[in-house]
Amino acid sequence: MTRLHRGLLAAVLSAYGASAAAATLCKPSERVVFACTAGPKQVAVCAMGDLRRPEGRLVYRFGGDAARVELEQGVDKPPREAGYRYDYEAWAKGSSKRLAFERAAYRYEIVHASGAYGVDGGDNFAELRVSRGGQALATLRCHEQPSAVDRLYEELNDLALPSP
Repeated sequence: MTRLHRGLLAAVLSAYGASAAAATLCKPSERVVFACTAGPKQVAVCAMGDLRRPEGRLVYRFGGDAARVELEQGVDKPPREAGYRYDYEAWAKGSSKRLAFERAAYRYEIVHASGAYGVDGGDNFAELRVSRGGQALATLRCHEQPSAVDRLYEELNDLALPSP
């Protein structure tokens, strides 16, 4: 590889790394558990420390960017005490993951379903659902590719959180 090619490759990788880092509301000291872009908004679930220990934190953030976070959940409590609920369902060549919590009268639920051939005859999807008193208020569909990052199973499956 020539010096010019190495320089171009380094520039592309650097630009990709900067855009990937900018595409999440997680802080540099946090692990990205889930992140996606839904229109002009971002959804992120970030982890700090060992989530099985009392000092571990699972933080949900929603907003336009890191300077404009509109909602944050879980900063001051371990995942179970912060009210998180998690469910994983697998089927042949696919899976569905749901992470939910309630805040005041509102329920927030992240759903990511994907299969080798789509989901129920449609496309794979990641979305944020917001409801109040069982009444759906909003569903924000994420841009599946390239914005969705999903490590929910890897980070949460062994926590034994209650189902949503």
